[in-house]
Amino acid sequence: KTLATALTKQPVLSVTDASVSTITNTSAVAWTIQDHYKKTMAEGRSGVPSFYTPQDSYGSELFGILDILIVTRMVTEYHHITAGTLIIACDNDASLASGTDSTAITKHCQQYFDIIWSIQDILRALPITVVSKKVKGHADKTKLVLNRYEQMNVEMDAKAKAFRKLLESGSVVHSPTLLDPSRYSIWIGNHRVSCNIDFSIKHHIHGAVLKKKLTEKGDVSTQAFDLIDCYSIAGASKSLTI
Repeated sequence: KTLATALTKQPVLSVTDASVSTITNTSAVAWTIQDHYKKTMAEGRSGVPSFYTPQDSYGSELFGILDILIVTRMVTEYHHITAGTLIIACDNDASLASGTDSTAITKHCQQYFDIIWSIQDILRALPITVVSKKVKGHADKTKLVLNRYEQMNVEMDAKAKAFRKLLESGSVVHSPTLLDPSRYSIWIGNHRVSCNIDFSIKHHIHGAVLKKKLTEKGDVSTQAFDLIDCYSIAGASKSLTI
């Protein structure tokens, strides 16, 4: 109710930040929603879905934005809010752009397709205005005086790191696999392919054949083949000039 009241009176501020470990392939996000008077009206922490490989800041902070939007949608629907403004701040410019634009065309082969699709679905349904706000990450390392958004970002960074360490230690288990029951979910065995449908299907069809051929020829061992990072190779093939 406090959040609903604030939304109708003045812009509400929200910030999310992520903590990512490429070593353990574990990510966590923390987010907060506050009113104009610095009162916290909602906050949370979450493990980022583990079916994305490898974990990265872009996808993790997108998931934090999705968390904020889900909470906001629940509040607006329950309290029948018809107008208001939500400001979303994030230190990852790419995540912020993808997470606050309801008109961008999302290709089915785009990484994190289902997260972006769920975000756009909520953005189009929200009766309030969503405004993006860029914020400098780790501003406490370079500045003596931080603005409101930078202070919130530093706090969320610390909380995300703390929650990620809990996930890594096994103290808590929290890695959601269902983003939205109205969306689709495609799996091949234990691997969710919706983050990159084209690559996942091609790898499933041709990967076993290629592995067998290379190992039989003695070019690589079975163990070495499993360590090949096809995502990176595909990206490099598009950016390198030979």
